[in-house]
Amino acid sequence: MEIAKELIIRDVELSDIQIISQINVNVWKSAYKGVIPVNFLDSINYQDNFQAWKKIFNNQGKDELFLVAELNSEVIGFVWAGPEREKGIKNQSELYAIYIKEINQRKGVGKKLFTIIFDELKKREYQSMVLWTLKENPYRFFYESLGGELNSTKKGDFNGTKLFLSEYHWILMP
Repeated sequence: MEIAKELIIRDVELSDIQIISQINVNVWKSAYKGVIPVNFLDSINYQDNFQAWKKIFNNQGKDELFLVAELNSEVIGFVWAGPEREKGIKNQSELYAIYIKEINQRKGVGKKLFTIIFDELKKREYQSMVLWTLKENPYRFFYESLGGELNSTKKGDFNGTKLFLSEYHWILMP
C-alpha cells in the first residue's frame, strides 16, 4: 500500500532526534543481522545513537539537508545529505543516511525522500551524488532501482571485522 502521498516532509527538529535514533538502531539490527558481526550489532544502543544524532543535528552545515517523513504526526523515516565528505570532489554530494521504519518500508516513503533530496541537490547545482553502503546491504537493490550505479568498493572496519562497502553514484547534472 503506497503511503507516500499522505506524507509530510519537513526539516528535522531537535525533538525528532529520539525517534530518528530509534529508527536507525532498529533498522541496523534487523537489516544487518547475519551481515555484520553480532557483537557489533549488540554494541549499538539507543542512548549512544541518540547522542551521535544529536551531535549531527547540532553541527549540521548550511549545505546539509536533514529531513523527516511524517505520517499522521508520527516520524516514520528520515534522510540526511550534503557535500561529499571523503574525496573532497567539488560539486559532488553525498547521501549520508536514509532510514524508514520497517513497518513503513516498501510503501514509497524511501523513494519520496530520495526524490526530494535528489531534486534539491540538483537545484543546488551539485553534479553528482554518491552513497556508501555495505556491499551485502539487503537494501542495495533499492539504490539500484533508483538509478544508482556501482562505482567502487572499499573495506570498512566493524569492531575488527573487515567488510566491504560499495559506493553508488548518480549523475545529477550532465
